[in-house]
Amino acid sequence: FTNLEDAKNSGLKWFPYNKGGEFRKWRGNDEYVVNWENDGAEIKHWLVNNPKDPKTTHWSRRIINTEFYFRQGLTWSFVSSSTFAMRYTPEGYLFDVGGSSMFPDESEIYPMLAYMCSPLAFNFIKAVNPTLNFQTGNVASLPWPVDSLRPLFPELTASVETLVNISGSDWDSLETSWNFTAFPFLTSSQIDDSLEASCESLRKSQSHDVEQTKYVEEEVNKKLVSAFG
Repeated sequence: FTNLEDAKNSGLKWFPYNKGGEFRKWRGNDEYVVNWENDGAEIKHWLVNNPKDPKTTHWSRRIINTEFYFRQGLTWSFVSSSTFAMRYTPEGYLFDVGGSSMFPDESEIYPMLAYMCSPLAFNFIKAVNPTLNFQTGNVASLPWPVDSLRPLFPELTASVETLVNISGSDWDSLETSWNFTAFPFLTSSQIDDSLEASCESLRKSQSHDVEQTKYVEEEVNKKLVSAFG
């Protein structure tokens, strides 16, 4: 789904929900769903009939920016115990402040993600907010010299596609992932003559992913540092 109307007409009840989570780059932290059946009718009803909060006279005082629901974009955790990073979100998700979100033009989504996961963005954010609460205003204040960066968009997009795919596959290897199908060492690509050999094959595959991620991230950061001067 890409908009409220499509979601409402689907007749479905539960929808993916970005609510932050632990520090993670590129992709993942898909852990929550929310009841948005019939355009969130039950939630809206609860908001205006909750005796503990009589000040809420209309649901729109609590549910905001609904025009961005279900769009593809980027999300990050409002509170972090380490550094700043963003993740790609495909179409079909809702969000709140815990999983704060932004929605660049489609051609800028992956280049923007490259920038937001770089040390540059983190250092800029620390300059305006030294806490570990990464507010939307802090992110909105970051420089984005789009004209200078546009020539890099094809390279950055290709690199980030690789990083998103690796991170997404890593997330889906967890038993708690919605897309989990089998333990990695039991998949056809990893099965060997013995459990020991299968585990060793998996270890090598994961080590390769780690090294590739490290290499691609470093190349992306070099390009961005050069572009920013």
